[in-house]
Amino acid sequence: MLTKQELCQQAGLKRSELQQLGTAGLLNPTQRNPDRYRPKLVSWGKKLAYLLEIGWEIDEIKTWSQERWAWPNPRIWPPPKPGTVGDLKNKELPQGRG
Repeated sequence: MLTKQELCQQAGLKRSELQQLGTAGLLNPTQRNPDRYRPKLVSWGKKLAYLLEIGWEIDEIKTWSQERWAWPNPRIWPPPKPGTVGDLKNKELPQGRG
């Protein structure tokens, strides 16, 4: 299990970002008191850190994370921003590395 500091360090997240993602329900600890995270969450944390770095808002990330499994290919990366050409609502799938 990883501490908050270890998860932030390995995923490239700031502590404030981890706090925001946790509040939004996007990156929750596996164990509480003290908070600990499964090592598998590092890869998810890296994706979230990347989306934040390129300018996504927490609400956009939350929308994407809830809708991505409805896509014919939910593993497309990087994903299109919700509400842009290429998202599921527009019925056009982006080209990506899947």
